[in-house]
Amino acid sequence: MKFILKLTTMLFLLFAILNITFLIAFIYIGYRAIVLVRKEIGLWAAIVLVIGVLSSSSSTSNKNNTNSNFKNLNNQQKVIKGLSKMNSIVLEDNLLNTVNLMVFYTIEDSTQKAFYTESNSMLTGFTGSRKWNPDRINIHFIDNKHYSYNVNGIMEWYFLKSVIYKELKTFKGIAEIK
Repeated sequence: MKFILKLTTMLFLLFAILNITFLIAFIYIGYRAIVLVRKEIGLWAAIVLVIGVLSSSSSTSNKNNTNSNFKNLNNQQKVIKGLSKMNSIVLEDNLLNTVNLMVFYTIEDSTQKAFYTESNSMLTGFTGSRKWNPDRINIHFIDNKHYSYNVNGIMEWYFLKSVIYKELKTFKGIAEIK
């Protein structure tokens, strides 16, 4: 298992270095092209080219805008009076980054029973050219000390702002409330 974890980390690091190398090469070639356009056509053509490249490279799209918060719709109508808390666990730990799960819950004052309210999952650390898109998070409290979780999502690998690989990931387990 450790060999596969090291191999995945090395593949991710190699992929990030390749992405950075191509970005530097693109910047160098772009600079040389702008100098050539300025020399051959003129300053205004070079300015228009720079503005066009910058505006197209900085455009954002809504398909990459994901909301990773998942609310418990069963408790949405019911107002629970009590202490709100958060529990965080690590789902996947690599050398460079981690996938985390944060579970928010409320302990009811009168019964001291824990109620799940909200959760989210995120990729932290050196993300490089990867993006974590959680699709579904299921939380079920077993008792006041433990809960089971099932997290499904897609890890997207990018190369020069284009998705080249999508990896489906599922994390299941039982966690202790701390």
